[in-house]
Amino acid sequence: MRAAGVPGASVRRYDLDWLRVLVVLMMVPFHAALVFTGPGFMFVKSGGHSPILWAFVGFTYSWSMPLLFFISGAGAWFSLRNRGARSFVAERTQRLLPPTLVGLLVLVPLCAYLTHLQAASSPLSLVGYLAEHFAHPRICDVYWGHLWFLVALMVVAVLGLPALLLVQRDAMERVRARTAALLAAPGALLLAAVPFAAVAPLPSETGLPSFGWAMIGPQAVAYVTGFLVVGHPKMRDAIERSLLPAIVVAIALSVLSLWVPIYARRDIFAHLAFYLGRWAWVVTALGLGQRYLRRDHRILRYFRDAGLAIYLLHVPLASGVAFLVVSLPWAVAAQMALVTITALGGSLLLYEVGIRRHPIMRRLFGLRGRSFEAL
Repeated sequence: MRAAGVPGASVRRYDLDWLRVLVVLMMVPFHAALVFTGPGFMFVKSGGHSPILWAFVGFTYSWSMPLLFFISGAGAWFSLRNRGARSFVAERTQRLLPPTLVGLLVLVPLCAYLTHLQAASSPLSLVGYLAEHFAHPRICDVYWGHLWFLVALMVVAVLGLPALLLVQRDAMERVRARTAALLAAPGALLLAAVPFAAVAPLPSETGLPSFGWAMIGPQAVAYVTGFLVVGHPKMRDAIERSLLPAIVVAIALSVLSLWVPIYARRDIFAHLAFYLGRWAWVVTALGLGQRYLRRDHRILRYFRDAGLAIYLLHVPLASGVAFLVVSLPWAVAAQMALVTITALGGSLLLYEVGIRRHPIMRRLFGLRGRSFEAL
């Protein structure tokens, strides 16, 4: 993530690059785990429920999506410093629209067919199902699948652009400086949890936290916060000073939630505590990344290029493998390991063989014009 044009910034924020790559890789076991949990959407379900994997899903989701939107907002700051609004929208469209269409027209329908095969007593053929799928598209999880993230990112980036341009004007430098000074106090960056929680929906009547499209408001707050935080050189100090308080708050609220399910309570104090805990993990990740992930590496360059392809491909592969193994008399741990390893390995294989060196495929999967060096 380039930081050219930002006073006091390095040439590239490798810490944010590392964090984005690590979160994308974490999505592979995350979606694999959803196969073996009762709640939570996945195209193929085992029919059982693993409390351990559900805890892993809840913990991972609590910080991973806000962190990705935060990093995307930071990228918007750097991008807008070096290009105009029209060029920014064109670049975001070229990066996000083609892979979204590939997913909606090819990947998600194939995954949804596996859902149909698992649920229907008299399943349709693939051709018959696809005809039905495209004749009656549904704006719901089984239609969007994991692509909601890309669509939500496009929506937030385009609709929020006027506000971002206003904030980035040179005339707003004094406001940005005062904001940075306010947030420089230890733990002050945790105050961003307030707007984060304010726009978040309460848990459903079933006691389950909200997922997917219901969370576009908090993700938009994370996006704007990322844009603001990287926009002033003093904010790096603010992240550093908030690291220890964030670790304490994140761990304390996570431990508390083991005894008191604050994520499921519908009162305002539990709601605020839940989102404070989520935001504390985001600040923790940012602080640790800023401290320990500041160097470039060829592994980073490789996965930075492959990340979007991995995100698109791992869910169809995980769904296909899960469809084959959930009926086998294996332990959940063995099934989970097989789904995870196969999904990640298959995604890397398809990227390396079918995408990385082919310009047309790179454009379809939202990758930049040239591939990075091999490992």
